[in-house]
Amino acid sequence: MLFATGVATFRERARVGGSAHLHADGFASFVYRSDDALDQARFERLIGRLPRDVVRAKGIVRFAGRDWQCLFNVTCGRPELTWVQLPGVRENQAVFIGRNLARHEAALRLRLAACEIPSDRRETHG
Repeated sequence: MLFATGVATFRERARVGGSAHLHADGFASFVYRSDDALDQARFERLIGRLPRDVVRAKGIVRFAGRDWQCLFNVTCGRPELTWVQLPGVRENQAVFIGRNLARHEAALRLRLAACEIPSDRRETHG
């Protein structure tokens, strides 16, 4: 793709097969959603240590003790965080895209849940 090799073939596959080409190429995705604020340090460790099969992750999350939301982006293992203020946005939403995600999804969901700080524990969170 970088050097336009086979672009016409890629475009044709995308047009004819809709998103089926993603599955044929072995790519899959899953979405994580949560209403609880997250522990920032845990989340940053998580996205910094994603399995190599995860080629892309992105979303918006809310950290405990912060007024701003975090727009995060991971491409080829490189995380990037940007701060945005979106009044009224409470839900965390993240999408993970890659190969062999069925092998990793359950563990990633557990690790994401471990980042959550339920509202009844926020007062004691340091």
